[in-house]
Amino acid sequence: MQGRHKGSSFEYEEKRDANLLKIYREVLAKASVSTPIEAICAAVASHECDRFWVSEERTNIVTGMMAKNMEGTLKGMTPLKRKMYLEIYSRVQKLMKEHPGMTRLQAVSEVISSPAPEFYLTPGSVEVIICKMKKKTWYKERKRKLRHLF
Repeated sequence: MQGRHKGSSFEYEEKRDANLLKIYREVLAKASVSTPIEAICAAVASHECDRFWVSEERTNIVTGMMAKNMEGTLKGMTPLKRKMYLEIYSRVQKLMKEHPGMTRLQAVSEVISSPAPEFYLTPGSVEVIICKMKKKTWYKERKRKLRHLF
């Protein structure tokens, strides 16, 4: 089972990044001036977020394979991604047991749209995303200020 390939797009990237930035600002506001960025990013990574930032299609495939006990379904995944899919699968199974007529796709859709216990990102990944967002914002602002020169 392979994940996304380098350069592929992530359909929820903008929404995830906005959610990440919101939490980052909340954590930053509560932190002291001497709090290292690594600690701030670790707090953001482990913070509850709006939803599971994964596609419905991919999650349906993975949980379907998990339901069939297909060997190697979670092999090759990072520990955090594996943890996320195990959490989603557990919730999907519970939901389908509570609502016998519900399809796996319906359960997956409901589960991934519900709040997630964490971002399932490493603190380093959080830092990279935040830095990219800051850089993008800085360039947009600079371009806006220099617009009159062109």
